[in-house]
Amino acid sequence: MSINWENLYAQGRAKAIGVPWSEEELKALKNGMNVEDVRNGILSEDMRESKEAKMDDLEKKLKVELVELAKEKGISFEENKVTKGDLILLIKQKDE
Repeated sequence: MSINWENLYAQGRAKAIGVPWSEEELKALKNGMNVEDVRNGILSEDMRESKEAKMDDLEKKLKVELVELAKEKGISFEENKVTKGDLILLIKQKDE
């Protein structure tokens, strides 16, 4: 039996498809950090404040918001398979 990475990712139990959480990331999750924040390298509240100042508007959006924006722009994707990072790239490409 093989690991179902898609389910693990969707459940927040893996960083990405085929990529497990590091020990440091697991610690951040256990300390209550949001899964999407940890996937973006934010491992503490201090890091969130610092990183938010550097992030562009798309990176600050939740995946649900990016899905809606991508749909509005007519981008084709499988909602339950696409990652937040891929949505950001697709939206940026569409806007160029």
